[in-house]
Amino acid sequence: MPPNVTGPVLNWTIADVRAWLTELGMARYTKIICDQHKIDGPALLMIQEQDLRRPPLQLEVLGDIKHLVFHLNTLKFGLVYPDPKTKYCLTQSTSSYTIAAPRDASPLKWSDTLDLSSSDDSSSGRDPPHRLPGLCASCKP
Repeated sequence: MPPNVTGPVLNWTIADVRAWLTELGMARYTKIICDQHKIDGPALLMIQEQDLRRPPLQLEVLGDIKHLVFHLNTLKFGLVYPDPKTKYCLTQSTSSYTIAAPRDASPLKWSDTLDLSSSDDSSSGRDPPHRLPGLCASCKP
């Protein structure tokens, strides 16, 4: 922790965040992060790399983005959460999308959904799928 900043990050004020950025050599970002967006300790801990890359912060220097992410993660590493609510609020992803888990690459796992034996439904040994009439001229009812 920089010498000008004391106490737990969760108690940092905007002025403490400013001092932290300055000690890191990132004083050029104090105006946007501290003055414009009023980032204090708890808000600082919730910043993710995507927040630095996208508006409203939209930092343009990749090295600065990566350094800030590194130092943010350093702050988070030894963080002691005072209660479950605080831990939940600081550790939940704020992204607006979720990434689906990749499908198992094993064809054996696909056997219930993929039938390579024939394109004709009648020879696969399964009941043909229900089709709505009139949707496709070449579809069998």
